[in-house]
Amino acid sequence: MEDIIPKGRDKYRIQSDNLDGYSNLKISSLLQIFQESAERQATSIGLDQKELRSQDLCYILSRINIVIDEMPILDSEVTLVTWPKSSDDQFLYRDFLLFNSSNLDKPIIRATSAWSLINIESRRAQKIELVAGSIPVSDEIFAIKEHPAKVDALPCAWNHSSGLVNSSDVDVDGNVKNTRYFEWISDVYSQEHYSEMIIGTLDINFLAEAVLGDVYKINMASKGKGIYLNNVVRESDQKELVRTRTQWIKR
Repeated sequence: MEDIIPKGRDKYRIQSDNLDGYSNLKISSLLQIFQESAERQATSIGLDQKELRSQDLCYILSRINIVIDEMPILDSEVTLVTWPKSSDDQFLYRDFLLFNSSNLDKPIIRATSAWSLINIESRRAQKIELVAGSIPVSDEIFAIKEHPAKVDALPCAWNHSSGLVNSSDVDVDGNVKNTRYFEWISDVYSQEHYSEMIIGTLDINFLAEAVLGDVYKINMASKGKGIYLNNVVRESDQKELVRTRTQWIKR
């Protein structure tokens, strides 16, 4: 990889609390390290969240597409590389490559993501150009060439579960942590399903935010060939909060 733009490189040791029931890294833990590394790299190039918050601004993850060839296991050391790829009027795009630290020639996970700039109080989107002009980007360097796509609406979905947003689900701004949504969605799949299948590709669209006390429901639809759609919907106004598309492959 050419160092045309500054990249963040972080090493992580996979701990037992990062694992699922089959000793693989959980998707929610993967999302967490993506965001930790993204924030560190953004700070290194002048896009500091603390500075943005002083202006009542912050950036949030809106979409992500993940391609998984191999999931890290207990006590493995991984190296995560991330950099801003490009921007447009709506999003700042950021890519990720995850490697086993013992082999930095071949990534085991690739991802591309889209981030929105919002006003903290109103939660309304702001123009990316407010921050994007000073950020070095290059769309000639990518983990996945395409931008993360919009996930299709669920056709003929059936309700699988519901729940209440608790204090452990929310962040410092009182909104549900984005890693939590996928934990909720993960719980609707059976143990039999997990014993036979593992996620190969994943798309997540974050559409709106839930807060403490909200009641939510989770729906599912199958598109065949191992592809499932899920969403999280707020009960009070039927607002769609998150959509996901997962393609599962045989273990």
